[in-house]
Amino acid sequence: MAQSAAARNRFQRRRHLIFIQIVDDLHKLNYASHQHLARTAGVSYSTLYAWMFGETLTPRIDTIAKIAWEMGMTLELVKRRTKPKLSQVK
Repeated sequence: MAQSAAARNRFQRRRHLIFIQIVDDLHKLNYASHQHLARTAGVSYSTLYAWMFGETLTPRIDTIAKIAWEMGMTLELVKRRTKPKLSQVK
């Protein structure tokens, strides 16, 4: 049981690091870009807004993946004590 809790904690940390990177990149975009990004990723604009202004602290991984993909990143959650890799695909 302890290993599964530890694995869950590692996953949560990786998800949080990716989330922080995406939020940082969102702050560099303008309002029209946010609207377009939300539309093409298939998420609501209110989701992005909540991320950017700290209303969402633990987003769902599927939502993170959609936004990351539309921002030109691939999402790789690598096992065994490594940081997540965000790489450009576009």
